[in-house]
Amino acid sequence: MHGKESIPAQKLKGLVVQSLDRQTVIKLPKAYSRESIPARGNQIPTPEIASKWRHLTKIKDEIPPVQHDVEVGLLIGCNCPKALKPQEVILGIDNNPYAVRTKLGWGIIGPEDLKFLEIVKQGNSLQDGHYEMPLPIKDRNVLLPNNGAMAWKRLKPLKKRLDSSKTYHQHYLDFMNKVMDNGYAERLPEQELRDTGQPVHLLHSSPLCLPP
Repeated sequence: MHGKESIPAQKLKGLVVQSLDRQTVIKLPKAYSRESIPARGNQIPTPEIASKWRHLTKIKDEIPPVQHDVEVGLLIGCNCPKALKPQEVILGIDNNPYAVRTKLGWGIIGPEDLKFLEIVKQGNSLQDGHYEMPLPIKDRNVLLPNNGAMAWKRLKPLKKRLDSSKTYHQHYLDFMNKVMDNGYAERLPEQELRDTGQPVHLLHSSPLCLPP
């Protein structure tokens, strides 16, 4: 409810990515899994976007069509500069999007991407040895919908899984207690559980169990 969420994850090693033409192969540093990736489809460059801007039309044929039936399965961050280092940049006039070619292909950075970078730049901070970043919400005054019914619905299969495995149940309790002890989450006061007519948005509990 305060823009923070602890997400259990599994560390992965040995991942490799390659460009669509299979000419470039890059070994990735350690990665972390999670149940879903917070990526928006409108952030993916398309030939249509490139064709709308005169200075980008020359690269429209080098950008593959979006496969809408394929979900985003991997995000590459700044800990892998080899994959993100610009090989070529096409600039436009002020406030126009610009294109960046990396070893993996072309990307288009537009107003929404620049706004996100500004939010992160202005809002990141170091708290007790941990970096914190704000959520990239377009409108800071937006009222999130009351998702209480959906949150309770998603808890039912989790409860069923906890009831079916004492070991998993104990691991879940240990993890949640650790989250509380570290101050990453706090118990909601009883009075706030009542329907006050105010907007409420509950985070989903999505644990991942690490293999022994």
